[in-house]
Amino acid sequence: MQKQKIAVVVSSPMTAQVFLAHQLEELAKVYDVTLVANFQGQADTQSWLPNEIVTVDIPIQRTITPWSDVRCFFKLKNLFRENKYTLVHSVSPKAGMLSMLAARCAKVPVRIHTFTGQVWATKKGLKRVILKTLDKVTAACATNILVDSHTQRAFLITHNVVPDSKSKVLCDGSISGVDCDRFKANVQTRAEIRASVGTIDSSIVMLFMGRLKKDKGVLDLVEAFSKAKTTCPEMELWLVGPDEEGIQQKIGQREGITYVPFTNTPQEFMASADVLCLPSYREGFGSVVLEASACEIPSIGSDIYGLQDAIVDGETGILVQPHSVDALSVAMVYLAQDSSLRERMGKSARSRVLDKFSHRRLTEAVLSKYEELLNLPEP
Repeated sequence: MQKQKIAVVVSSPMTAQVFLAHQLEELAKVYDVTLVANFQGQADTQSWLPNEIVTVDIPIQRTITPWSDVRCFFKLKNLFRENKYTLVHSVSPKAGMLSMLAARCAKVPVRIHTFTGQVWATKKGLKRVILKTLDKVTAACATNILVDSHTQRAFLITHNVVPDSKSKVLCDGSISGVDCDRFKANVQTRAEIRASVGTIDSSIVMLFMGRLKKDKGVLDLVEAFSKAKTTCPEMELWLVGPDEEGIQQKIGQREGITYVPFTNTPQEFMASADVLCLPSYREGFGSVVLEASACEIPSIGSDIYGLQDAIVDGETGILVQPHSVDALSVAMVYLAQDSSLRERMGKSARSRVLDKFSHRRLTEAVLSKYEELLNLPEP
């Protein structure tokens, strides 16, 4: 029996590698899968993919680039029409808008978009209107909408971006879940990583993992850390991730802060830290929180949609008022001074991930959704 043809579209292949690798591997066993992304300038981005998956390079940009976007739209429409895909699934805002519109024009019968956060949530004025309208176009062109958290879905419905009847959250949320065999506590790794960055074992390490951006609350975090360190001199802050907005230059060199611009092994830094900090202004879910939870460390996050799904306040971490340096500093001191509380929260956090957010559970849910939409018989 010939496999049905499906296409998965993302802007960056890194998105697919980090979040969709396990799903793509399992989908390739059932379907004829094409991965569409901007592979230009990306070294060795396809070695992790199963040989059965076809890759197509279309230079989708994350930012608005009108002429390039129009060219990408026509390339996508021609690709979908020529290959007669029965399903197109997009992840990330720009890839979603272009591919859902192109798939609709190409009359692809099943068109799925996954919302993982809204850029416009923190914008104002005309830019907010434009970006929000693009999300509405994406939702209107899709036949089915997936959202990676319940609070984000409620936000989108409230703002009339997606209809209640057309949208769904798989399982308890998250785009992909967590590989709990990879993300776990490791005493040896903790000692090795701490030694490599010059951190002694008794230090209390607050960790930020992700792109260094203002919207992620990094500047607030640095100020809160500086205040907290006056009470807890043994506290350190690790900022791990690419600096996309010159954040390090704005911060400068400060005592107790370690910068790590890139890592292929985030699980090692999580296993070596004591608390994850994500004082973000917007998050679709906060997958990094789940990864830290699997490593048995609690999280401090903003009390906003998305993170309200990832952190159980008082049980797996602490939610604080967004934009509040004082509230963030108090939470950092609170956890730094109570090792038994950190341990209890960390164990509770991993238990919750094992129960609700394993990558196997999310992958099975995606496969079931595809079967439902394509009317495939149960294997």
